[in-house]
Amino acid sequence: MRGIVRGLTVPSAGGGGGAPAAHAASHQAGGSDPIKLDDLAAPDDNADLDASITKHGLLQKLPNNAAVYLDGTGVFSAPTAASDQDARIYGLLALMGF
Repeated sequence: MRGIVRGLTVPSAGGGGGAPAAHAASHQAGGSDPIKLDDLAAPDDNADLDASITKHGLLQKLPNNAAVYLDGTGVFSAPTAASDQDARIYGLLALMGF
């Protein structure tokens, strides 16, 4: 059996072919039936969805190095040594049970 979708005849079940453009548009951003990103298959292994200071994006691959951390500029870097004042403050907080 066939059904009519916005003037296009498409198989109602299993008949191959691609989804009509009107149907695909309903799932895109701003469409009436968007699909959540986490409900889709795994994305390509590229930098298209990486985060930056100007785009939300997704996080870049982790460097597999426990000595570096993601800093506020979006770069994995080694933390700097704490100042003497910071060390004293952390020491006092530890003594106080924090």
